[in-house]
Amino acid sequence: MRAAEFESILDGAQGGAEWAWSRIYSWLAADVRGYLRARGAVSPDDVLGEVFVQLARNIDTFEGHAGNFRSWAFMVAHSRLIDEYRHRTSDRSIATEPASLPEVPSAMPVEAEALAAMSEAEIRAWLCHHLTDEQQSVVLLKVFGGLSTAEIADALGKKPGTVRVAQHRALAKLRRAALEGGVTI
Repeated sequence: MRAAEFESILDGAQGGAEWAWSRIYSWLAADVRGYLRARGAVSPDDVLGEVFVQLARNIDTFEGHAGNFRSWAFMVAHSRLIDEYRHRTSDRSIATEPASLPEVPSAMPVEAEALAAMSEAEIRAWLCHHLTDEQQSVVLLKVFGGLSTAEIADALGKKPGTVRVAQHRALAKLRRAALEGGVTI
């Protein structure tokens, strides 16, 4: 998104313009939903709604460019996901697997398309088997969010060096696992 375009959209959203929120939603929703699905949200669409409610509540405090906004959106998504995990562990009546999967967004990076070819359960099982929680978050924010190292660090409340190390180790683990599993690169 170009800087001038984003400024116009941000001004509109801060003024409560429906067209501006529609543009922001179409720009971010598919990627945020993909991140939430891959991290195991029971109801990714509900969490996505909570993310946009939080963005709307705090839009007046936002200052920055499009990349900062995208990073902020994923930081909010990560926080809402943690809230859902906490709620899920405290309320045993909530199912841990969704009954049906939401539609996979069509315009995704190639890494996200590869993950989309797998079922949600397969993605979670494979990532959980090979990566730590921190590494999973880093990889998924990179794949679905398209965030830079600095933006991932902001979203997770980590230092950029910590994110770089986690990403490097995660990719090395995934590469080894793929080769051991017979996947040719």
